[in-house]
Amino acid sequence: MCLAVPAQIISLDGTLAVAEMSGVKKQIDVTLTPEVVPGDWVVVHVGYALQRIDPEKAQEILKNNIKDIIGASGSVEVSKEELQQLIKETAAKYKSEEPDAE
Repeated sequence: MCLAVPAQIISLDGTLAVAEMSGVKKQIDVTLTPEVVPGDWVVVHVGYALQRIDPEKAQEILKNNIKDIIGASGSVEVSKEELQQLIKETAAKYKSEEPDAE
């Protein structure tokens, strides 16, 4: 199973964009989200922006993912099973999201 993550569009060049994901800049394809502009947040999966999301939702997802990984112990170490469960839960969140009606 793969993971989709929130990323902010930094720059655009046709159907390619540079997006920042938790401090990492990566080139992505925005063919599926032609309405995006620099500053927008998108959900990225295997190098493609799947949908635009609002900044508050992006931050909420990022914070929740960090909380899920760290947990109550404050430790960043997780077992393989815990990581697989986190990936499943995060993927389920994205599947339940509806595209913006804008």
